[in-house]
Amino acid sequence: MQETMTTITAQAFVSREILASINSLAPFADSTRGGNTSPITGLLLVRDGDTLVVYATNRFVATRAKYTHNVQFDDWNDGATVWIDQATLKQAVAIAKNYSLPVISIGYDTENRAFVNVAGNILFHVAGQPSYPAVQNLFNDNTPNGVDRVSLNPKWLAMLAKVLTPTTRQDKDMPWEFNMFHDDNHERNKPMPVMARLYPKTDADWEIRVLIQPNLVVR
Repeated sequence: MQETMTTITAQAFVSREILASINSLAPFADSTRGGNTSPITGLLLVRDGDTLVVYATNRFVATRAKYTHNVQFDDWNDGATVWIDQATLKQAVAIAKNYSLPVISIGYDTENRAFVNVAGNILFHVAGQPSYPAVQNLFNDNTPNGVDRVSLNPKWLAMLAKVLTPTTRQDKDMPWEFNMFHDDNHERNKPMPVMARLYPKTDADWEIRVLIQPNLVVR
């Protein structure tokens, strides 16, 4: 739905490649129980200093992406969040394909309406900002402590191949790094979520992490 924007209070300017990368995380927010009313069927965007952090989850998989290069903030306070629904993101990516170098911003206005603005084509999400689970607490930078074995649903691994990097050229052969953990307070053979990580080895412009809940009961 397109409307005329009158006032903007917070926004982040991003490249078309970053927008496409954010949209590629939307499948990790699909509801596994049907319907499209849960807050987790959208993506949460947070400002962390000069970095735009994006979260997506479906309670079995949690994703965190960090984008620093080609991101500029305008009146978006550090730590402030914006929730964007999947349909708005998908439509914004489709519009962006019609422009060579579109000016793209994501944010919210004085009425707390989230929006994506692609070269003046403004897409609002007018249903408000739902309460989002604190998935950021699931991610940490601890050293992997290993586990004896882990069983994963292969569909989560297949979804990793569809994640887009925020780069002009996609490196289809860029490998994901997998780290396995166990809870020191429990037996070693009880694994914690497996962390899959995709990032450039030569700089720190961006990083994408996916936590995959293991199958604790193997059928």
